[in-house]
Amino acid sequence: FDPMLAKFIVHAATRREAASRLSRLLEKTRIQGITSNRDFLVATLRTPEFLNGATNTDFIARVKPAKKRELSKEECIDAGVAVVMEAQAQQRASARVLKSIPSGWRNTEMPFEKHEFLVDEESLIVEYRIERSGKFRVRCEEKEFLVTLYRAGRGKVDLEFENRRSAFNVDQHANRWLVNGPHGDLELIQLPRFADTKLVDAERGLVAPMPGMVVSVEVQVGDAVGKGQLLMVLEAMKMEHRITAPRDGIVSEIHVVMGDQVANGELLVRLAEDREE
Repeated sequence: FDPMLAKFIVHAATRREAASRLSRLLEKTRIQGITSNRDFLVATLRTPEFLNGATNTDFIARVKPAKKRELSKEECIDAGVAVVMEAQAQQRASARVLKSIPSGWRNTEMPFEKHEFLVDEESLIVEYRIERSGKFRVRCEEKEFLVTLYRAGRGKVDLEFENRRSAFNVDQHANRWLVNGPHGDLELIQLPRFADTKLVDAERGLVAPMPGMVVSVEVQVGDAVGKGQLLMVLEAMKMEHRITAPRDGIVSEIHVVMGDQVANGELLVRLAEDREE
């Protein structure tokens, strides 16, 4: 089994120019839905040591290139806006009646539609509403701006805001949105609009919402957790289900480990009140 996805070869007059071309080519290549070492390669190509040719056998241990790139605030906002524009376009396209009416339309002043995502385990909230001008007023990360939408739907988004016009490829897989844009690739996990009350059994604790497999356990017995904190992740029907704390408390019991298959309603974790620790 060969895990190699592709081989990139570039030519230039100097090492620095070739490294620059190669890093940019890797950065712009669309690789989504799978884990790759692309970010590590880009970081390696941009280290002073690599550019100067100091690539001995201890290079990685000595230089320690970043394995994963840091996402900028601007990049996360751009991706979030692209996703909600694609989502509203898909919603209108799938409407059985009155397709021309914008998503979330009301007879009175339109409220903001709210979408919440996770990007690298950080919350990203994007709110929008359509204006009489046809532009979208968007709120995100304590900013508010107008978005001109040129195209959306079928995975292609072309928009402009804050004097920047950008194009994105946006693909949805269940609650995962894969975005490819000017900055590269990133993934947003969409959170449900309303908490699933079926997850919480008042007497027993948090239970599985459906049959599935435990793919990660993020806490240990005795941990203090806050409301909304991630406790574990289940996978069911090719979707990830995030089990979060319904309130502040102390993890008193954990009944599963990573890899366990769980049945619908099976007890996963129990929280105690802070005073019961």
